[in-house]
Amino acid sequence: MLNPKRRNAILGYINKIGQKTFDEDDVKLLLMEVRELVDQNSFTKELGHFIAHPERGKGLCFDEINYFVTVINQRQDEGNIYFSDNSDINSIEAPIFKLLTDQALHKLVSKTRKRLGKKSIKSKDELANLVNDCYTLDPSKKYYILTKKENTFKLLELFKACLHYTLVAPLTTGEEIIKDFNHQVSRLYKTHMKGFKYNDEIAQNQNDLIVCIFSLLQSADFTTYNKKKAKFIISHEPENREQATKLYDDPDSQFNDLKESLLKEKIQLYLLFDLAGLDNALGTVSFIPSGVTLGDYLTQVDIDPIINSWLNFRSKTQATDWSISLENDILKDCYTQRDKDGKLMLMVNHLDYT
Repeated sequence: MLNPKRRNAILGYINKIGQKTFDEDDVKLLLMEVRELVDQNSFTKELGHFIAHPERGKGLCFDEINYFVTVINQRQDEGNIYFSDNSDINSIEAPIFKLLTDQALHKLVSKTRKRLGKKSIKSKDELANLVNDCYTLDPSKKYYILTKKENTFKLLELFKACLHYTLVAPLTTGEEIIKDFNHQVSRLYKTHMKGFKYNDEIAQNQNDLIVCIFSLLQSADFTTYNKKKAKFIISHEPENREQATKLYDDPDSQFNDLKESLLKEKIQLYLLFDLAGLDNALGTVSFIPSGVTLGDYLTQVDIDPIINSWLNFRSKTQATDWSISLENDILKDCYTQRDKDGKLMLMVNHLDYT
């Protein structure tokens, strides 16, 4: 059993969630209370660590970010894979080699077995042993050198399959985060809070909690293995990208169509990072998407000045990108707050694009 003070704190936060009176500060405090009580490898534990230490240098997401940066910065041809540090399949920098034999193989095996069954591919450890057997760490311990050249084609096929799975799939989804959060709290009640009943309050408030968690994660900053900066930023995914980037002759029609389009877009957590070898160039990837509709958390009062400002900028520059750039996205530095009726809303900055 937990000590009464800690138990009552958790009960208080869960009660606020059940009564729909919580905000992101309550979610933050709840995650910090439960992070040492949940499963070691759960995403809920990782979230708690993020909240406590927003400048991350280790953990599940830190490893995944390093891997995403590796994948985005690599290029391929028929006979090789080239990585951001100018290494290739014949000589792989040690941090990249670790990512390829850990996260990459784990993703490949888990996703392949999910689609095709357990017998469709060797285990992650078997594949890792195959790769390790083909390479030798050089005396400087900076690079892994391919010594079994006869296996080059097999390794190329294996690594390309790993990289493909990463490019087509995000880390997780907002809905999966809440599913794990709900499971971990339910388990905590059974193991540490006997006599108290948990009624799936977290699952019943899924969308509001996704928005709060995304808002909290905006404060997380990272330094990747190649000394580049990365951070999380909330943005939105156009439901109709063609409509979102279309240029109009009639400003009124453009205003109304963009307003309608914006309300239907889904809230995403993007990873924003420096592209290797390119100064002041930013790469982006949808790290954690969600099915939460932006229009459920913005009011008409929020939308009109945002679109007016953006359209003025667009008419001057002939820009076609709806969000201009993620650094100046309409959701940059947003936060959650309940309105006078108790509904959770996103509070946004009315950016001046001029």
